[in-house]
Amino acid sequence: MSQISESEIKNVRRIIRLLDARLRKHIDADYLQDLLKQISSTTELLIANQSALPERSRLDSLYDVTKMIGTSLDLDIVLQQVMDACIRLTGAERGFLMLLNDDGQPEIKVARQFDQTNLTSDEVQYSSTIVNYAIDHSEGVLTSNASEDPRFSGQSSIVNLSLRSIMAFPLMARGIVLGAVYVENQLSAGLFSRDDLNFLGTIAGQAAVAIDNAKLFSETDAELTHRVEQLRDLRRIDQKLSGIVEFEEVAMTLMETACRLASVSQAYMGQTVSEGGSIRLILSYRTDGKVETQDDSSPTPINLSTTYPELKDAWASGKDSVLADAEGNQLLCVPLLRDGKTFAVIVLIGNKETAFTDDQRDMLVRLAARAAITLENARLYAAVKAADRSKSEFVGIVAHDLKSPMSSVRGYAELLHLRRNDIDAESIDRYSQRILSTVDHMTALVSDLSDISRIESGSFYIEPEAVNVYDLVETVQNTVMPEIRAREHEWITDLGENMPKIQADFYRLVQILSNLISNAYKYTPNGGKITLKVHEEGGRIQFAVEDTGIGMNEDQLANLGKRFWRSDDDYTRSQPGTGLGLAITQSIILQMGDRLRVTSEPGKGTCFSFSLPVSISGSRP
Repeated sequence: MSQISESEIKNVRRIIRLLDARLRKHIDADYLQDLLKQISSTTELLIANQSALPERSRLDSLYDVTKMIGTSLDLDIVLQQVMDACIRLTGAERGFLMLLNDDGQPEIKVARQFDQTNLTSDEVQYSSTIVNYAIDHSEGVLTSNASEDPRFSGQSSIVNLSLRSIMAFPLMARGIVLGAVYVENQLSAGLFSRDDLNFLGTIAGQAAVAIDNAKLFSETDAELTHRVEQLRDLRRIDQKLSGIVEFEEVAMTLMETACRLASVSQAYMGQTVSEGGSIRLILSYRTDGKVETQDDSSPTPINLSTTYPELKDAWASGKDSVLADAEGNQLLCVPLLRDGKTFAVIVLIGNKETAFTDDQRDMLVRLAARAAITLENARLYAAVKAADRSKSEFVGIVAHDLKSPMSSVRGYAELLHLRRNDIDAESIDRYSQRILSTVDHMTALVSDLSDISRIESGSFYIEPEAVNVYDLVETVQNTVMPEIRAREHEWITDLGENMPKIQADFYRLVQILSNLISNAYKYTPNGGKITLKVHEEGGRIQFAVEDTGIGMNEDQLANLGKRFWRSDDDYTRSQPGTGLGLAITQSIILQMGDRLRVTSEPGKGTCFSFSLPVSISGSRP
């Protein structure tokens, strides 16, 4: 018997099984089948005898197997080596190696026969009950005759497959169950012993370490590959963005890339119109190619912070956040930062079923950090272009505003010259006043140009002195009253009693109040109400100019005071102006130690206010 090799015995068994399968197709084969059973029984005894090798030989085999399965970090190769070793060293007919999937269920990775060939899909049949028992109890399972074992005999897989000798052992590494190894023999009962189970456990222990190492290597290698691919993606994005200078094109490219990385089909971009204000939609992007933009001229701007109230918290924190809308869909908010402050935000629209992964969030934060610089540069480029357009428009306005009064002066001068011999004194006086008024308008325009030039160059100075508030109000009132009356406005002066002098530049303060009142009467339709309030409060004199005019919306307030800027609405454009008055006013108030405050509501009017300190002398009139 010792002269018969293991491979020869197994080959005999394979031939017998093939003959048995063939003879089952014949009706009169009982006698031959009896002979085959005897041969099969003898063969199984030979296999059992072959399995009873000296312990030293089995340990040598185990050592060889351990070395073999430790030579590769390829998970598929390791799994196949482990399965072949388990079948060969236990004398099993076939075996299966399962690893737990993400749902914790055993999933077949290798299904092999004793001749080291893979089982076909039709042959992949085993007892899931025994596999689950080994995994759930973290212990080996041995059954000499599963068909009669009270633990498993009632299971359909045992009955239908006529399973007999079975062993299963969990694969454990670092105290964690990775899966299980399962070997069986359908024909013979009592093939496996307790020693065989212990030996299978030894193999499983060594195999689990090799499998765990191979898995860790595969995961690390996959993670490294993934990170390299991410870096390549970011590099491609950088190259793509670097050649774009238009804000909308940069934003659209950013949104398109963000949707692809997050596996979503829709995203929004929002910005605030003023610090701490509402977050307004500026771009809506969909992967089907539909893109919508919103700007100051949009009739119904969309307020994202009203639709998604938690968006303001994400904006303030500057950190990516997962939010939810009213329908329960997940939203990923990714702020865009410049110098540590949020200047825009991307909102990616997910769904109820799929969560944003940590990897997606990390990649999108990296994308936002890179794109923020390009986006901000594009915004600055757009601002420069807008300023250039505004200056061009300003030059046109100034040219028009200078040309018209110059033509008027010339016309009146020619008229006086042509009619110098027959014109009456009253007409001369009337024409002279019109010439003087026109020259005053031109002087004010030139003065504004001179002031803004000195402000930009840093050579604008004020000369503070103790100013009598009542004299100031009288001077301002005399300056603006002709226009107030011409526009049929009601003028109200709300002036406190016994007020002290203030520390200010008298001329510049007249200029400030005249500019504010000028705005009030120009942007209030005829017949409105203009109010100048002056009161003492907390050691300062509070000034306020109120009107009942057209008012301003949030976008207009955000642009108010920008040099050369004027609103695009028809009423504003119908009034004379260069867009410099408020810019100059704000600069003067800042130099005097305060800032201009504005409250306004469309259709209900506007209020400008500021305050100045009481003079050190504190003298009162």
